[in-house]
Amino acid sequence: MEGGSMLGSPPRLKLSDLELIKIVGKGAFGSVGVVKVKKGSPKHPWNISGAQMAIKIFRKDNLRERAPNVTRAKADAVREFLPNRERRNLSMLEWHPFIAGMYACLQDSKNLYLLTELGHLGSLKELIRDRGPLPTSVCRFYFANLVLALEFLHGNKLIHCDLKPENIVIGADGYLMICDLGISGFRDEKRNWNLVGTTEYTSPEALKGQVQEEIVESVDWWALACILYEMATAKLVFWNLEGELYGEVAQKQNMDLVRRIIACEWSWPTNMEIDPVLKNIVERMLHPDFEKRIGCIVPMLEQDEGPLKNEEIRAHRFVRKFPWKKMGRTGLVAPFAPTHVPDASEEEWHTHPLPQQKDVPGLVVVEPSHQIRTYKRERKKKIQGRQEYEE
Repeated sequence: MEGGSMLGSPPRLKLSDLELIKIVGKGAFGSVGVVKVKKGSPKHPWNISGAQMAIKIFRKDNLRERAPNVTRAKADAVREFLPNRERRNLSMLEWHPFIAGMYACLQDSKNLYLLTELGHLGSLKELIRDRGPLPTSVCRFYFANLVLALEFLHGNKLIHCDLKPENIVIGADGYLMICDLGISGFRDEKRNWNLVGTTEYTSPEALKGQVQEEIVESVDWWALACILYEMATAKLVFWNLEGELYGEVAQKQNMDLVRRIIACEWSWPTNMEIDPVLKNIVERMLHPDFEKRIGCIVPMLEQDEGPLKNEEIRAHRFVRKFPWKKMGRTGLVAPFAPTHVPDASEEEWHTHPLPQQKDVPGLVVVEPSHQIRTYKRERKKKIQGRQEYEE
């Protein structure tokens, strides 16, 4: 409906309503930024304090062309996933507090844009990097948070397929939101569920090509166990010894990583104390025998049977007494919750420069009032002499 919709909702956002104030990440096919509704006349209802959103920017020329080292099949798959599949997946879901929902899809002559909820406090990966290992109580809170998010997705028959800390953001209220549903799929789709996602969080069955439709949800629950381990230790449960490598060496390292995941070869760090009940739930969720692994299969419910619940996970001592209903209403005080909504336009540290105006013709690029400093060099100094958590 032009200019607005029924029930008194605000008018639809247009690119001309938005100001790009920050870039928070870049990839092969585009970037992710932060936008806010610009001040002007007439004033848009979303022009309020703290009303900032994430925006995914997909360059059309990058979607049309493929890099020399990318196969045509992979390039075609990426074009399907970015951004069409993510837009479809998000548009078919009701709003949920633990899923970064979609506001709008927009375009100009150079780019496609996907406007979504913003994780004001950054990603879970950044939190683990800066504050990890996390206390057991924090691990329990975030774990329960993600259990409810996966129950919602799976209740809608949507499988995330690439659950990892980079794809989990922290909202202004301190709660986690799952994002990046670009390679997610509905369980009744005719598609390949194997070898999808990030290797370090991929289940043995997926790596062996043995994921069938009746067990497809298991890939997300395996990834959740890997994330719980990572929160508790600030390390990857399955990690690459040499970090980022290239060529034949990288290929050998990746083959060894795959071998260790299939064999379930992993261990707990010996230099830290970890809650034994937390260790038990991780060990049972990462059990090498699929039949003995808890929480990996959740029976699908009929429409009138209420919301889906992973009863095996909920019954474990680690979360048995957790106040699930209060969590679902966001009625608990989240760890690291800020006293006010952060404003990205006031942040001094930027990880990436803003694009030139000609590269995002439909948006207004707003230069910050203060001098931008990128923190890559300072970050290297800060972490010099200590091991990165992902190594």
